[in-house]
Amino acid sequence: MKIKFILLNLFSLLAIISCNSLKTTSSYAEKANYAEYHNFQTKKLTVRDQRYPLLTDPEIQKLIEESIQEEMKERKYGKALKSDLTVNFFINIAVQENYSSGMQGQVGPNYTGPSSNMETVLYKEGTLVIEIVDNKTKEKIWVGTGTTKLKEKNKNIKNTIRVIVNQIMSEYKYTAGSAEMTSEIKLIK
Repeated sequence: MKIKFILLNLFSLLAIISCNSLKTTSSYAEKANYAEYHNFQTKKLTVRDQRYPLLTDPEIQKLIEESIQEEMKERKYGKALKSDLTVNFFINIAVQENYSSGMQGQVGPNYTGPSSNMETVLYKEGTLVIEIVDNKTKEKIWVGTGTTKLKEKNKNIKNTIRVIVNQIMSEYKYTAGSAEMTSEIKLIK
């Protein structure tokens, strides 16, 4: 019980993503017949990296999965065990470096002249990857990603995850049984 409490607190400290800096990307398979797709199932891809409990935290995985299911149902896809599509998802965390430099020097009678310094700042960047796979051909028909810096604290993690998944999935413009893209996707803020 104490270990779970510590892990949840650790997660809260590292918590997920600030939506203000979320960068999304997506790509479609050109040859996919989107009109054939009517239902889906979800599947989390396992990442084994004990340095980051975020990757394997069952509560976070469940929140992501539920948010993806809501987004697919919003697009009129039904949930089924023998489905047309599988929606895979996983999280990746990477340590990034940011460099900054500045000029320093004293002014006045003790003037020492200009000097510069270089500062390196390390930060963690999280990426949520969502892949939609055609179960008949086993080919990816769509991949969407959202990447941002991880925040120190996040008091409303459930809403944050919903917003992140929504912003990534807003790039998927198809509804069940339709070959036409739609622009009627609601963004959560």
